[in-house]
Amino acid sequence: MENFISGIFDEALIVAILIVSSFAIRYSLGFCYQNWVNNFHQTASIFLLPIISFTITRVIAGDLALSLGMVGALSIVRFRNPVKSPLELVTFFALITIGISASVSLKWSIILTFLVCVILISLEILDKLFLNIFKKKLFNISFEDGNNKNTIEITSSKFYPEFNDYQNLLNYYYSAESNIHNYIFTFDKKNELAKFHNEIKQLNDISEVKIQNIN
Repeated sequence: MENFISGIFDEALIVAILIVSSFAIRYSLGFCYQNWVNNFHQTASIFLLPIISFTITRVIAGDLALSLGMVGALSIVRFRNPVKSPLELVTFFALITIGISASVSLKWSIILTFLVCVILISLEILDKLFLNIFKKKLFNISFEDGNNKNTIEITSSKFYPEFNDYQNLLNYYYSAESNIHNYIFTFDKKNELAKFHNEIKQLNDISEVKIQNIN
C-alpha cells in the first residue's frame, strides 16, 4: 500500500513538473515576441504534448512490440487527416493514446483523459476570468479559431515596440535585407478593425496597409 501511494505521488509530481515546464516554455516564447504562441490552440498544445508523451512512454515501457505498434498507430494521424490546427493534431494523438493505453493500463487511460479535460477547461475558464477582470481576452485571436475574418496587414520601415503589446497581433516579420517590418492584426468585428486603422493613420513610417473585412 505504501509503495502504491508513493508511486502515485511520484507520478503526480512528474505531471506537475511537466505542467510547470510547459508554462515556462510558453512564457519564454511570449517574452521573445513569438506571438504565434499566444492563442488558445498553441497554448493548449504546449501543455498537452508533454503529458501525452509521458503517458505513451509509461504505457510502452519495456514492451518492444507495443512500442512499435504505438508508433505505427500514431504515425497514421498526420497523413490521413487534413489538419486545421496544432490542437486538432494533438487531440488525435491524445485520443489514440487513450485508446491504446486502455488496453494495456486502464489507469493511464483515465489519468490522461482527466488531465486533457482539466487543461482544456481550465484554459477556457482562465480566458473568461481574464476577460471579466481585465476586460480583455487572455489569448490572442488566431486564424485557426474559425471566427476571425477581419485582418489588417501593416508594412513599415520602423519597428513599433508598442505593437507587440496589442492582443490582436497575429504575426510579426522583419526583413533585415530590405529593412521592412510586417505586422498582421486580426479582429473579431469590422468596427474594431476600423478603429485601429484610424489610430495608426497618424504614423508616418507606414508604407502599406492591406485590409480584409468579412464580418
